Amino acid sequence: MLKFKKKSELIINIKDLNNYPEYMNYFSVLSASDLQIKENEIYYREKYNEILNYFKLVLTGSEDLEVYNYIEPKGALLINVHPGSDIMEFLKLVSSNYYLEVIEFNRTQIFRNPEQFYSKFNETLEILITNQQKAQSKDKNDDEEEPKKLFIVNQLAQVRDFYRGKNLLREFLIYWQDKIKDLNLIKNDALLVWITDDNREIKRYSNDLYRVFDLSLSIPILNRIEREAILNKFSEENPKISFDINAVASHTKDWEVISINQLLKVAILKHFLNSDLTDTTNEITDIIIDLIDSEEFMPLHLSDGSGYNENVFSKTIYRELSEGTDISDGHLPKIDDLVNQIHGKGYSEFMLGQLYESAASSNYSELVLVIDKLGKKEPIEENDRILLAKYPFVLNDTPGKAQINLEKAKKRVDLIKLAFGKE
Repeated sequence: MLKFKKKSELIINIKDLNNYPEYMNYFSVLSASDLQIKENEIYYREKYNEILNYFKLVLTGSEDLEVYNYIEPKGALLINVHPGSDIMEFLKLVSSNYYLEVIEFNRTQIFRNPEQFYSKFNETLEILITNQQKAQSKDKNDDEEEPKKLFIVNQLAQVRDFYRGKNLLREFLIYWQDKIKDLNLIKNDALLVWITDDNREIKRYSNDLYRVFDLSLSIPILNRIEREAILNKFSEENPKISFDINAVASHTKDWEVISINQLLKVAILKHFLNSDLTDTTNEITDIIIDLIDSEEFMPLHLSDGSGYNENVFSKTIYRELSEGTDISDGHLPKIDDLVNQIHGKGYSEFMLGQLYESAASSNYSELVLVIDKLGKKEPIEENDRILLAKYPFVLNDTPGKAQINLEKAKKRVDLIKLAFGKE
């Protein structure tokens, strides 16, 4: 049978080697004792109650509950959440309280070979789950009870970038809709939670979701009152640090808890790096606002590539970019469709570097001006559109990140010219 070794490493019995190739390493395991999450580190929101109640239901293991008169839970939950939330930390906190082992993505291994990971994902997951069942049946009489397992598929943008152009959720739904009942996760002490930040993907496959998942829960983005609560909590825990909560709350619209807390920590570090010994106040409001406005600090929903919406580019820009396209029905293309076309053209890191170098070599000054317009959400002109059509890859990044990549490319081009004695 497949056995788990603590400390995030999978071990396979020698008899099973022919059945379990090395792609098992794309998953890692954390025992309940490894999950060092403190309850006060979580920003507890109302929607988390539904997740917690779901865990209570499926982990009771009792078919005498009234709900079983109407439905038999499968043990699979889909969660739609904004990037930067503490959903992973919350799930691990719940797991530690229920003494669950957490099996999640090993991102280091996925990064090394994303194509193999994608091609073998469903088979690997099935092996892990089915061997959990075998372990339960073989170890019934053992004194030490086999711990229950929580499989977490974290399909946030940071992981999705590894297999750009592929659709993990679609493949999962196709593969599992006829298998999920036979595997019977709950009876075999296993649960599966799928996390995604792509609401459009959920809408696209809504008809198939409930063939595999019991529930599809959406965690609302933090509103202003909730952001202020997070800032107040930070201020109370760090009384020597001063900042304008109202101003920061206004500048962090659509931000999530992890991004907000990290922003404050970066601002504190910058304050002490730049402060004089004679400073008598730890006021960091100006530093925080500058970090945001300059895009020196990027929240996760923008820096991970998932923020291609009105928060990054204005409606004016989308409208301008749409001009000149073939519009047979008299309407402009949908914003999402237009941007998806741009983002669908994935580039390797090496290729992206080459493209930026080519742009910096030929049209550096013009691109700087266009990117600046995008950042300021100013209307772009005909020549700007022509330039963006020539270098569409800059729209894969936020204006701030595109500017940084262009500057780096310009420096590399200048060094190469210098090496060959060219001005």
